[in-house]
Amino acid sequence: MDFIAIAAPRCSSFFAEAAVLVLVLALLDRFMLKGRMELNWVISAFAISVALLAASILTDFSSRRWLKRH
Repeated sequence: MDFIAIAAPRCSSFFAEAAVLVLVLALLDRFMLKGRMELNWVISAFAISVALLAASILTDFSSRRWLKRH
């Protein structure tokens, strides 16, 4: 139980930071490589970022509920 109490907020923060990094670095990398942005690339980077943010919220919410029960 101590492991979950310590690891859950860190995992949640990791997913949130990863979401920002994926969005920013993926778009910058694509722009620097091609010199232009393609709509499909922007949509996929944004979708991955939103999925990581959702994982962050879900991890935080579920860990708080689990810790309250135990």
